[in-house]
Amino acid sequence: MRPNIKRDLSSSLYIAVSVTDVALSFAQIPVIVSLVADRDAALFSIKTICVGWRIVFKSLQRFSVFLVLLLSISRTVSLVSPLAKIKRNAALRVMYGYIAYIVLETSILGSMEGYSYDYTGGYCYENGHKPTSQVYNALYVITLGVPAVVTFVSFILSTLAIRRSMKCARTLSCAALAQCQGLGEEASHE
Repeated sequence: MRPNIKRDLSSSLYIAVSVTDVALSFAQIPVIVSLVADRDAALFSIKTICVGWRIVFKSLQRFSVFLVLLLSISRTVSLVSPLAKIKRNAALRVMYGYIAYIVLETSILGSMEGYSYDYTGGYCYENGHKPTSQVYNALYVITLGVPAVVTFVSFILSTLAIRRSMKCARTLSCAALAQCQGLGEEASHE
């Protein structure tokens, strides 16, 4: 029998973030083996594992950051505009679209890279000597950096929305609080 799991957007995103983070943790096993073996290439001496690990690790990193971005935006929307609804299916389509983008980008640009083992860090990395490396690395930085900035802005907006609600709650009645939050007549009659 299947457990009873809430299927709302927040629950779906929390589950996706958790699964991605567990996968990222497991992806560290080859690095751990390498570090325990005095930084010997160990599993990374097999070229397929080296290339596959780097592609999977970078993809999971970016996907995890993107999921946190989606979660942050959904939370901010619910705080700033409580009556606004983000449709779960629309958010999931965005998530699947991002997965498709990562797969496509990695298939095209990542396959053109040369990979080698870094004895200092104990992991595989792109050599970075090809022109495509600059594009690939720029896209990598953008897909990690832009979500971080948007998440920070989301945090600021959420904090301001909570502060505004608390200020209203201290000074106004429930009906006025609903109006202060932008709920208008719908919430004041409840």
